Amino acid sequence: MRTSHVGVRVDRRLIYKVNNSHSVKERIDMFGQVAKIFEEELGEQEPAFRMVEAAFREDFSHEATSQELERLATALGKWAELLQTYTELVVVLETEGETVKACNLWVKLGHWYGDILGNRDWAAHC
Repeated sequence: MRTSHVGVRVDRRLIYKVNNSHSVKERIDMFGQVAKIFEEELGEQEPAFRMVEAAFREDFSHEATSQELERLATALGKWAELLQTYTELVVVLETEGETVKACNLWVKLGHWYGDILGNRDWAAHC
């Protein structure tokens, strides 16, 4: 059973599992599997990026997911969008009292600005 999603076909069972898993690790793994299907089997990087981004939102400190997100953001020219999205999200997390998640995201934003994009001033702000 396969279904169309963003103009491509993906296994419904895998998406169902992602939506119904109670384990963060399982969701991250399954989002990664869906991303791999999009990119490697269907040649679609944009939906793969969205799946990796969903995995990243599960755990901002998950290094393998972060590296995959960095790779796809570079390939697709999505750094501005990525930084804006997560800069806005970190403010929401702080407002909601999600300090651990906010701290993990600030660390990641600092890494992206400083180590990946070479903007030391913005990295220091993070």
